[in-house]
Amino acid sequence: MLHDDRPAAQSDNQPAGASHPNPAQQAAAPPRRGRYLFITGVAVAVFAAVVIAGQLTNNNTQQPPSATPPAAETSAAGGEGTTEDSSNQSVDPEADQVAPATGQEGIDHARHDPDDTMAIGDIDAPVTVVEWTDLRCSYCAAFMNDTFEALKTHYIDTGLVRWEFYDVAYFGDDSTQGAIAARAAARQNSFEDFLRTAYAAAPERGLPDLPRDKLLQFAADAGVPDLDLFEQDLDNPDLIQQVKESTYYARVNAVAGVPFFNIDGTVIGGAQSLETFTKAIDEKLAAAGR
Repeated sequence: MLHDDRPAAQSDNQPAGASHPNPAQQAAAPPRRGRYLFITGVAVAVFAAVVIAGQLTNNNTQQPPSATPPAAETSAAGGEGTTEDSSNQSVDPEADQVAPATGQEGIDHARHDPDDTMAIGDIDAPVTVVEWTDLRCSYCAAFMNDTFEALKTHYIDTGLVRWEFYDVAYFGDDSTQGAIAARAAARQNSFEDFLRTAYAAAPERGLPDLPRDKLLQFAADAGVPDLDLFEQDLDNPDLIQQVKESTYYARVNAVAGVPFFNIDGTVIGGAQSLETFTKAIDEKLAAAGR
């Protein structure tokens, strides 16, 4: 098991982690890395209900998304990517959540697609982690910059864990453009490099602006092979629609904040400690006989 040298979170067996709320929560909880606050489960449930009701009202002309995990982005050489929906439970930036909040424990949200270019790791790995992320989320950046590499080295690179990313666009047009750009990079098998580059440039607090020229620079720095194709894909209507549907699906399934994780049915909300993730993953590996 890996260990984290950072101070342990202050909770009873459930370390609190920071997550970035959707805009409805911004005024009450400005994003701050490393700040751990708590609210009751009732408040989380109420907020989740409000999110779901609002989305259903705003989208009453649309059919509800499928409960089946959707196909992921594929490389440009393999054809157009299909729509990726995301789904999971509610998470509040002030909540202490290591367990499911809305009764979805045990649900498999993994896509299990061998052609998935928004996933890292062996398709046959015994444990799969699903992460919901927004390119403007400073807590998502904190997780990628501070915690993910150790998990990748210990679990993903050794074939024990597969990691699948689901995008959301919770913070306006720049979030949408960021998600489209990440999918455009994924079409050229550069999703992880693009994500790392973008998050390495993120501020410790607040929501970064993501204008087109910055996204193009991220792509160049990340080594995306065909920058002309990448720029064309920033206006690709298929990618735009995929991001919209992915975000809608996440909201109606009460993913109220990011980052958010599902480890083979066990939920972790927020950018929690390395120890929290290793404990959850090790338990799943033990259950799988590994």
